[in-house]
Amino acid sequence: MRIERQGVGAAMAVMLLASAAQSQSQTDRQVAAAAKAAGWTAVLPSKEIEAFGGREVESVDFLTRHVGWAVGRGTTMILRTTDGGKNWERMPLFDGESHGRDFASVRFWDATHGWILGWGELLRTSDGGETWEPVQGADYVYGRSLLPLSTSVAMVGTRDGRILLTTPDGTKLEELARIDNRPVGELAFVAPNRFFAVVGQSAGDYGAIFLSTDGGESWEVAAEGDKPLFAIAFGEDGRGVAVGENVAYWTDDGGESWHRVAVMGKRHAARFLGGEAVVAVGERPGASVSRDGGRTWRPIVGPADRGRLVDIDVVDAGWWLVAGGYGSQAIHRRVDPSFRDEIARTSLPIPASIRLPGGRSLPAGMYDVSLAHDGEEHVLELERTGPAPAEEGGAATDGAAAPAPSGDAATACDPCSA
Repeated sequence: MRIERQGVGAAMAVMLLASAAQSQSQTDRQVAAAAKAAGWTAVLPSKEIEAFGGREVESVDFLTRHVGWAVGRGTTMILRTTDGGKNWERMPLFDGESHGRDFASVRFWDATHGWILGWGELLRTSDGGETWEPVQGADYVYGRSLLPLSTSVAMVGTRDGRILLTTPDGTKLEELARIDNRPVGELAFVAPNRFFAVVGQSAGDYGAIFLSTDGGESWEVAAEGDKPLFAIAFGEDGRGVAVGENVAYWTDDGGESWHRVAVMGKRHAARFLGGEAVVAVGERPGASVSRDGGRTWRPIVGPADRGRLVDIDVVDAGWWLVAGGYGSQAIHRRVDPSFRDEIARTSLPIPASIRLPGGRSLPAGMYDVSLAHDGEEHVLELERTGPAPAEEGGAATDGAAAPAPSGDAATACDPCSA
């Protein structure tokens, strides 16, 4: 009887485990379906990260919708895409070999010059990421705060509260100041010469926003509280936010004054979408959005509501690229369905009417023409504003094509096939 009871108990345990696994699987499918419906796509799934020898993605930086970078923990986790995340390649270091190194953040100044901050090292490129070289003086630098200031100068914040700056030629990192003994979360620059830094330690009871007006040589507290802060971002017209653990601060005067509000969850990174719209990512929930400059926040459906999102970049405001850390090891992209990004606009004459498919026609005249990204599609819009200069005697044209973008318009959409 004892054996029988144990057998029944074991069978019951197996059934319960199977039921729990099935329930979890169903929940995962529901979360994935909701994320997909909200416009999220995993452009670098965890399986591909593992194939590159990586463990977690820590940072993303996109120059355009198509060209972007990602770094993380693992074997030389320096990844590049040139087609919006459809395909990725791993880039070598200065010796062309793979290394077991952990990288915390990647930031580019322009298409040619960029920086990668690792655990105990700072790397720089001056050839668009084809090769990377070490910066001297970074052996004992640990942190993820990286702020490019020019093609050859970058500022770094460390986990022990130090602020460092490269020499003018970018070859050496030197200490400027120590602002605190807590980790520096992120750095921000606001013209003409105002730098901001946030500090705070996870599970700590203190957080602050620091201000420097002399290029980072001295710092003073601009705002402080009992919750750690991890990220800071500025938008247009003096708007800025600082976010952390269940707390956020906002400013609309360039950081002269800061106002505190409560925010659900831990926020690791923030970026302005344009105007007063700003998005912050982290954990519990994965993403939050404010439409009023940081005064109020609401959670949105994200790809990692049970995991952790650690970095975000916003391209043309309509595309969000997010790095997922523990629990969501992937790079996620969200196409904002409410955003329309204009690539180019011009006026041109169409001297003869154009017959279109379906029996429609485009009459001759002067037209305002605009080319735009609308989600993942391209939209060409024409609005007739008056008669064409040579409208008289114009002959109808069959199947005439709309004008193709050229010059700046073509470059803005490269490598689009608009």
